[in-house]
Amino acid sequence: MTRIGGTGLTREDEEKRDNLSKHLKEAFDEIQKAINKYEGIVDETNEWIWEMREKFQIYYDSRKESWKDNSMSIYGSFKYDWDRTDLTIPQQLEEVKKLEEEMSEILEDLPANPDRRTEKKRSSLFSRKLG
Repeated sequence: MTRIGGTGLTREDEEKRDNLSKHLKEAFDEIQKAINKYEGIVDETNEWIWEMREKFQIYYDSRKESWKDNSMSIYGSFKYDWDRTDLTIPQQLEEVKKLEEEMSEILEDLPANPDRRTEKKRSSLFSRKLG
């Protein structure tokens, strides 16, 4: 039970805080695994796109100049779409990684006792002051 006043957190409260922090990290590890899987699939997809580009370029290069002149508008448009396509990792995934670090620090940096209270940098996630 948490006692409000001059005593701060009890041993049980500190254990609960540490357990919650551990669970936050474990939950994020699952998110991180999914992000890693997604990034691997993006890389695999880009490799395939690059292979297709090379295949289309070889085909184009093997054609006679007369074919290139007559077919360039159709094949060129098709090839252009492939040449300008690369999948990228969304910036939001990098922000998720930073968020986990920040959330763990917020919980771990909370003071356990009033006499150990120091000014902590407030996260932008929890910028509202209560009381």
